Amino acid sequence: MSHNRFNELNKYLHFNDNIKATTNRDNAHYDRYYKVRPLLTAVHEACLKIEPEQKMSIDEQMIPFKGKYSLLQYIPKKPKKWMPKEWVLARCVVSGISDDFWLYDGKHPAAQKS
Repeated sequence: MSHNRFNELNKYLHFNDNIKATTNRDNAHYDRYYKVRPLLTAVHEACLKIEPEQKMSIDEQMIPFKGKYSLLQYIPKKPKKWMPKEWVLARCVVSGISDDFWLYDGKHPAAQKS
């Protein structure tokens, strides 16, 4: 695929309405993954439909990535120190299937006590 074709397709590929996005980071409804949230929700729901096994593991998973991304996590003891991170509920077998996941999106603002 040519570079121009990729840019043309990327220009029209949208998963959410940009007009409805909350841009105030102090707002409780602010979502860093707003633009791809419907896609993430669909993948998350598909993962939840898989029947869980008896032995499961909760762990962090680093995602190999070579682009610009504002939510990179710094892990000093890894070979590549800056990578996106997610928390994963995975099976304890070799299949590597994730049953549930949560993408790390940085520190959230403190909740107001009522």
